[in-house]
Amino acid sequence: MRSEVKNQEKGFKCEFCNKAFARNGNLVIHVRTHTGERPFKCNLCQKAFLQKCALDDHTRTHTGERPYKCTLCNRQFSRLSNLHVHSRTHSGERTFKCDVCHKSFSRKSQLLCHARIHSGEKPYKCNLCHKLFSRKNTLNYHTRTHTGEKQYLCTLCNKQFSQLSNLHVHSRTHSGEKPYKCSLCEKAFSQKHVLDGHTRTHTGEKQYICTLCNKQFSLLSNFRVHSRTHTAERPYNCRFCQKAFPRKQDLDRHTRTHTGEKLYICTLCNKQFSQLGSLHVHSRRHSGERRYKCNLCHKAFTWKIELKSHTRHHAMKDL
Repeated sequence: MRSEVKNQEKGFKCEFCNKAFARNGNLVIHVRTHTGERPFKCNLCQKAFLQKCALDDHTRTHTGERPYKCTLCNRQFSRLSNLHVHSRTHSGERTFKCDVCHKSFSRKSQLLCHARIHSGEKPYKCNLCHKLFSRKNTLNYHTRTHTGEKQYLCTLCNKQFSQLSNLHVHSRTHSGEKPYKCSLCEKAFSQKHVLDGHTRTHTGEKQYICTLCNKQFSLLSNFRVHSRTHTAERPYNCRFCQKAFPRKQDLDRHTRTHTGEKLYICTLCNKQFSQLGSLHVHSRRHSGERRYKCNLCHKAFTWKIELKSHTRHHAMKDL
């Protein structure tokens, strides 16, 4: 039986689900969702696609080509659809609204993902450890923690990433690009979710509420980390000693105690540090900043430990 059956309203009808199409080409593509046929294969990784345009988009993840440019900010994209979505950040258009909290989004996919925050739905399951996820891209990223795959390479420093989006963000550390600007204070950020979190410091909005203790959070990431204080979950495991951590940044900091890596360099004396906080503390030696003040005599100190030691002298005098 042929899959294209004429019908008066739309010219071509699917024999599997009776969905009708105005064009035979659209029907042919649709039928592949039933048959599983994926005739367009990537020459670089053998991944297969239903449509040639999808293959073309995928190929750019290998080549890094970004042919679509925003005329307002010159940001470039590998997909035309991504450019259309990005354009809404300039126009402010947010056509998709949440029925529960009335938050609005520029993309339908963003609304669907957001809705799972309210419903708790996690439809994507890891085949290796059976962990559940609310978003498919999060599952894909998680899967690479099992395989160790890091397919995206920075051409400037050779650092590798398991997610293309992480490579794009990392690239801004080289270029200094900060495309996301706060409309209230003009502060700029390299990532949109950091801008969203910053904006809430102006509005005071805390949309994420813990159902166990009612504590509220302005950032989803902080809410997720907090949730682990109830579940005792520690999903980030050290590959050297198997110690586990609730946050990735905690694991990264711990890993440097094994590797000796020192990422943070003082621009004044070139001293290197494994932790950003240590660099900030060191910088006070150059700036002369003394932020820790004694409440009794108002003497100021560069480090908190100095203030504690000083306070004990007052306590001993009172004895």
